[in-house]
Amino acid sequence: MERKKCEECKGKVVKKYVEFTMYGISLGKFPAEVCTSCGEKVFDEKTSEKIDKIAKQKGLCGLAKK
Repeated sequence: MERKKCEECKGKVVKKYVEFTMYGISLGKFPAEVCTSCGEKVFDEKTSEKIDKIAKQKGLCGLAKK
């Protein structure tokens, strides 16, 4: 389902590619719905799974626990 308004601030949401970083390491650019007011980014489930896979390949998963 495509969002029209941000749940956080009720701002306008647009689709665009954004860079995703974890612990200061870029995992690439991915499609997201981004609020033009507050900047909140929402990724769909398929994109989130792809980001998780890349993070695991780079050994970034679980670093917060250490």
